[in-house]
Parts: sequence; structure tokens; C-alpha cells
Amino acid sequence: MHRSGRKREPARRSLGVVMFLVALGLAGLVVGAFFGNYIIRSLIEATSPPGGTSSGGGTTPGGTTPGGTTPGGGTTPGGTTPGVTPPPSSVQVLLQPYTFFAVQVGAFSEASMAQQVARQASELGLPSHVGEPEPDGSDRLWRVRCAILPSREGAEAVLKIARTAGYTDAFLAQFQTRAMDLTVQASSAQYLTGFRDALQGMSELMRNEAQAWDAHARGGLDSRVLGGYLTAVGASAAKVRQALTGLTPPTDLRERHDVLTGLVNMADASAVEFANAAQGTQAQYARAMSEYMRFVAAFSRVCASWR
Repeated sequence: MHRSGRKREPARRSLGVVMFLVALGLAGLVVGAFFGNYIIRSLIEATSPPGGTSSGGGTTPGGTTPGGTTPGGGTTPGGTTPGVTPPPSSVQVLLQPYTFFAVQVGAFSEASMAQQVARQASELGLPSHVGEPEPDGSDRLWRVRCAILPSREGAEAVLKIARTAGYTDAFLAQFQTRAMDLTVQASSAQYLTGFRDALQGMSELMRNEAQAWDAHARGGLDSRVLGGYLTAVGASAAKVRQALTGLTPPTDLRERHDVLTGLVNMADASAVEFANAAQGTQAQYARAMSEYMRFVAAFSRVCASWR
């Protein structure tokens, strides 16, 4: 028994050493955690800009908030400030003038006389259109025309037909559509694009039809000549039809939109009659050229008045 007691004393001393070391280690962890936290906080404070950061992850007032800028000078989260009208967009419409030679059979100071002569021309199988006086009052005559063509050669061919029909005093009169340099502003950029495309499409349609009618006149009014231009005229007409489809005009452009819609309808009617004339008779040619002259006259007036 005495020998067994001696052998246990080293074990008790070893256990005491272990417990001392464990206690010392725990004390070291506590002290280390305290100083580590202190050091980390010091580093954060040293590297943060004056004013610090907000708890939401953005900068303090005067900077940006999550999703946008603060009420002091920017947009609300995700977009523009509610109730504020977006800044206006703008488009510029530039259209070049176009020269025509008109076959004119009369000019009158009274609209009724001009309308009577135009009806007589239609009864003879000729195209007819009554041109209104100039809006600025510089010209007060109502002119009766049987064709408008871009070349003198084509116009002279139709002039001979008009004189043969009994209008011996018919002559050629040169005129030019007005150029357009128009800048339009509105809150809807999409509508402005359609507005511009409609005007440019009508200018293109006017020129394509003019070239077709000129070739038709120089070719002896052979309707088969028009067939070679159907694709170009149809493509231009499609642009005009599609330009404003599904678009609602801003309030400040409502009046111009109504005028433009009327022009689109005229352009469409001109293109439809052109397609009919390409497959038809002299009577269909007369209707188609009459519709074309009506469209060109209205388009030219808008180009002259919109500034």
C-alpha cells in the first residue's frame, strides 16, 4: 500500500500543470479577443471617410441611397421622381424642295369657275385638280391643272393631249414644293420618331410617284410602265401608314397630329389609285393623277406653313 501511494503523486502534479496551462490559455484568448476587436475598430475608423456610412449600404445624406440618389438632388429608387414630367425630346425634319412642271388649262379669280372647268376636263377623260391660292395672299388665282410631272419632256407629252382635247390655250407652269426645316419638341420620343418618319415617308412617296408618272407620260401613257414602280411606291406608302400606327400624340401636338393624319390618308389614297392605274385603263389613270395632284398640293402647303 505504501508503494502505491508514492506512484500517484506524480500524476497529481501533472494534472495541476495541465489545469494551469488551460487557465492561462483561456486568459490569453480573452485578452486577445479584447485587443483584436479594439484594433479592428481602430482600422475601420481610420479608413472611413468623414461622416461614415449609413446602415443601408449607401452613403450618408447628400450621397446616394439604395437604388438611386437621395431626395436632396436625384431620382427616387428605381427611376424618376413621381409627378415630375420627363424633359422634352426633339426631332428635326429636313425636307428638300421638289420641282414640277404643271399642265395648266386655266386660272380663275373665282373658285366656282375653276371647279366648273375641272369637271369639264374630267368628263373628257383628263386628270384635273384645282390649285388653291397661296396662303400668304401673294396669289389669288385658282388654277386648273391636268398633270404635274418632274420633267419638261413628260409635261409636254401631256400638254399635247390636253390641247388635242380642246384646251388649245393650255400651257406649262413650273412650280416648286416648299422646303421644310422643322424642329419639334414633345415629352414622347417615340411619338416624335413617328411624326418625323411620316413626313419623310410622304416626301419619299411623292418623289417615287413623280418618277413613275413621268416615265408613264414619256412612254405614251402606257399603264405597263407604272408596273415597274409598284414596289418602290408600295414600300414608301407602307412607311407612311406605319409611322403613326398605335401612337398617341402629346396634347401640344394634337393639332399638328390631326393635319398629319389627313395627309397620311391622302398619301394612302394616292398610292392605292396608283396601283389601280398600273393595272387599268385611261379612266383609272385620270383618277390616280388627280389624287396625286391633290396629295402634292396639300403636302406642299404643310411644308410651307410649318416652321
